[in-house]
Amino acid sequence: MRVREWMSIHPVTITAQTSVLNARRLLRLHRVRHLPVVTSGDHLVGIVSDRDIELRDDRIAVALSALQSDLLAGRYRCVDTIMAAPVHTVGPDEPVSLAAKLMLRWQVNALPVIDHGRLVGIVTTADCLRALVAQLHEQARHQQATGVMDDDPDWYKLTPMPTGDDRPGRRTRPVPAAVKTVQQSPATAVVAASSADALASVSLVKEPTGIAG
Repeated sequence: MRVREWMSIHPVTITAQTSVLNARRLLRLHRVRHLPVVTSGDHLVGIVSDRDIELRDDRIAVALSALQSDLLAGRYRCVDTIMAAPVHTVGPDEPVSLAAKLMLRWQVNALPVIDHGRLVGIVTTADCLRALVAQLHEQARHQQATGVMDDDPDWYKLTPMPTGDDRPGRRTRPVPAAVKTVQQSPATAVVAASSADALASVSLVKEPTGIAG
């Protein structure tokens, strides 16, 4: 699975001259958590997250007017004063697993997707989780269709089944010889037991060692 299959195309972007207040409004309007900061040619220069803005909210100016609160929190400043730069990015043809590893390594929740120096999308942790769920669902469908469950060494413990069960998704394991003896019909078992007793009695009879007479 490639990043281009799961990324969000045409992400909401802002410029370095966008005010912090307007950036916050865009986050709430579009229900997103990250805003890539680009130039006029869609060249990425930074990124702003909801945490970058919320950290600058003023908690002590509740009694002040809305205008005073906005001024005190610095929301009329440009986002270039709070944006993260340089930005960690990923390519559209990279595996989704690589994007997830990069997010873990850099401790970020989103990666702008850059193709030939231009912003073409953004991939988030939620996108990676959706890709993982889709992959697990596809593997489950494949296992159900083919009956192959070799990737789980304990599958037979989780799906108990009688001998000879050939339902889809289950596999019959070879039955040991000792188990086959136990599973014989009662009549066959009695004959086998009688034969075994007869052999034991013959082995216990001693042949004469001398000549009678």
